[in-house]
Amino acid sequence: MKVFLTGGTGAVGRFVVPALAARGHVVTVMARSAEKAAQVKGQGGIPARVDLFDPGGLAAGVAGHQAVLNLAT
Repeated sequence: MKVFLTGGTGAVGRFVVPALAARGHVVTVMARSAEKAAQVKGQGGIPARVDLFDPGGLAAGVAGHQAVLNLAT
């Protein structure tokens, strides 16, 4: 399954990303910096430079995903 995740580098999301990736899911994760993007890649996810407060950009980012998890705090 193709999953889009907000909050994937936070307190909960940093555990969810590798768990989903280990089960064979394609996990796209919002990452606002190069450091966070590197973290996402290291956990088996695909970083996306999307702003949570940009409706158009967010809609484009989630397009094509079967599930969206909002773990942003």
